[in-house]
Amino acid sequence: KWLQEQEQWREEHKGHDLMHAEMLLVLLAALFVSQIVLILWKQKHPRSYNLVSLTGLWLIPFLVSCYHYYWRFVGCWLLFSVLTAQVIRLARCKPLGGKTPQVGVQMVPVPVQRIVRFRYF
Repeated sequence: KWLQEQEQWREEHKGHDLMHAEMLLVLLAALFVSQIVLILWKQKHPRSYNLVSLTGLWLIPFLVSCYHYYWRFVGCWLLFSVLTAQVIRLARCKPLGGKTPQVGVQMVPVPVQRIVRFRYF
């Protein structure tokens, strides 16, 4: 009985291997063409390419985490984004403050700094 079902399934799906090969070729062609388009975009308009790339790298993990309810990551992402925005804001001030490079370290509490130094250095 199992052999009959197997044969029946094969008859119903005959010719699908050709369809799968065509799908693979379409996928490879799309990857190849999109890579060329990205390289040309980067060469012709580097500013917009960098802006879109940075925005995507910054937002996509956040959106995926919200979609999957990974709230711990969302919290870490928000904290990182706020601290980074603060450092960038201070770095863009004119004249540049004398303590600006140290701000990133000073914003992290001392116990956390000690744990990081102990574990990684």
